[in-house]
Amino acid sequence: MQTPSHGPPPTAKQRDAPSAPRAACFSTHSRGVQLFESRLLCDCSAQWNSATNHLRDIASSLWYLLLIQSWLTFYALVITICSVSFYCFVRNGLEGAALDWTSLAFAVLLPTAGFTWWAFGRREAALGRLADAKVCLLHISLAHRDWVPADQLPADHREAVHLTLQALMDCMQEYFWPPRFYSRHYPYFQVRQEMMRIARDRAAHIRRLSALFKRLATLTEVLRRGGLSDVLAVQLHSHVFRLQQSFEHMANVKEFRTPQVVRAAARVYIILLVPLFYGPYYAQVRQESASFAFALFFAMISELALVTLLNAAMALEDPFDNLGLDGIYLDEALYEVEQAMLMNEDMELRKGQPAHGHAGGGATTYANLHPREHRVNFASANGLPQSAQSSFTQPPMPDSRAVHEAAHRPLPGSPPAEQIMPARGDAREV
Repeated sequence: MQTPSHGPPPTAKQRDAPSAPRAACFSTHSRGVQLFESRLLCDCSAQWNSATNHLRDIASSLWYLLLIQSWLTFYALVITICSVSFYCFVRNGLEGAALDWTSLAFAVLLPTAGFTWWAFGRREAALGRLADAKVCLLHISLAHRDWVPADQLPADHREAVHLTLQALMDCMQEYFWPPRFYSRHYPYFQVRQEMMRIARDRAAHIRRLSALFKRLATLTEVLRRGGLSDVLAVQLHSHVFRLQQSFEHMANVKEFRTPQVVRAAARVYIILLVPLFYGPYYAQVRQESASFAFALFFAMISELALVTLLNAAMALEDPFDNLGLDGIYLDEALYEVEQAMLMNEDMELRKGQPAHGHAGGGATTYANLHPREHRVNFASANGLPQSAQSSFTQPPMPDSRAVHEAAHRPLPGSPPAEQIMPARGDAREV
């Protein structure tokens, strides 16, 4: 069927003529000049939406402020109330003193703010390494799919690559999810045995991950034997290297913390010393304002600000444990990689919208599904063979023994899986 034309075809002179330059785009808003739309001033609907959005922001901020609090907040407020009450009523409030807040700012507030910035910097570094790992996982999968024709590779090569990558992502989730409490509970003898068990489980996960990285190197050599050039083989090995390097960097963020002395000093100063030693100042406020309620309220909100800053920093000590508001949800990130590896790009581009209703409601959504629960739907909707779909029917992690065993089937000319993969241990519960 012929496509209808929309005008006469261009002449040879028109085809040879240089194309007209496009108009240059210039934005004053990007250079600090605020946008001003006079028509929006009279748009009641837009103004109402803006006002309600700001009101909702204030309400949500109050809610988040409540969520970040912990038992440290309770202890600090109790000590503050006791301290203010003692200094206000002992000798009828004659123990008041006008203390200087400059020393508090330099000794407590600035170090705590820097401590919070340090914790967020660790999270940002982990997010950068996670982005590198996602890119490497996808490109390793694409390299094994496209760089060598399928008829020059073993029949189960692509499935072995897919299952190895899947086992690698499952093992990464099992490694990063359990919380670590080395520095917090180290002085207590009753947790030493539990700490040793966590260390043994961590060593088992590291051995399994190392074995999976070695298996990816073995699969790269299979591509080389299938006709892959040395340049591309080196590039693929570089992807595996970057993937393992990203994991090691994220593991360092998981296992190691900000300096323990800084955290201990922040707890002692904010929870104990500031409420106790600034009690005379609040007694002076009570004398000048002639209101004990005002002095107590001022002391409580000042202490609440310091403790909130401390709680925000503590919540990011382990960004992978999903206990804080600003943590890293590794399951969702790796689920995006699984979608990218399994989807049919031609079908996706023809549809022109995200697959499976992520933008408009469908079978799988982030809101109510575990990332491992609907792999079969995703695989079948993208036309994958039954053998590839079978790897997605395993129960949620960490009980994915069948996936790991399938990933460790020996390839032609490779040693048995038992020689490169130690026995799997139960290291999920901590």
